[in-house]
Amino acid sequence: KIRTPLTLITRWAKELNISHSGEADKQKLAHLEDNTKRLRLLVDELNEFEWIKTKKETTYVNYDIRRFLESFVDMYQPVFDKFQVSAEIKAKNGVIVSLPEGMLDKLLSNLVSNAIKYSPAGSVVSLRARANQENVEISVTDQGPGTVSYTHTTQADGGRGAGDGGRR
Repeated sequence: KIRTPLTLITRWAKELNISHSGEADKQKLAHLEDNTKRLRLLVDELNEFEWIKTKKETTYVNYDIRRFLESFVDMYQPVFDKFQVSAEIKAKNGVIVSLPEGMLDKLLSNLVSNAIKYSPAGSVVSLRARANQENVEISVTDQGPGTVSYTHTTQADGGRGAGDGGRR
């Protein structure tokens, strides 16, 4: 919840830095951008510490990634329709990952909703899952104007499952 405003502040600072010609303004905006990045790193660390703290109490769920993505897209279909954007899923059948309950929803919700909102009408939002023996990477790709790339990786305990990632 905190990361989205920080991303927007960073984006506007970059935009202002480009449009301002005064050296003093550019330096101030560069400081704003740098400190926003530092704050984002602190937020990420706090989120990681919170996850580690609650990890012992976490219930793990096995997800069939393809089925999950299909269900997820079905849930978001009214939003896809509203913005006249279509979805594409690229994932193999039978890839199972064990993750804390609700984590996959949480990671994908913000990525997919932003991808839909910022994609031009008639374009495609692609949800792709790639797997190897230890990890599953899930990416969300759109044809929107673009933002700072974001990747999140989580490794499940004891080799019970795989990690997941999200990029936009």
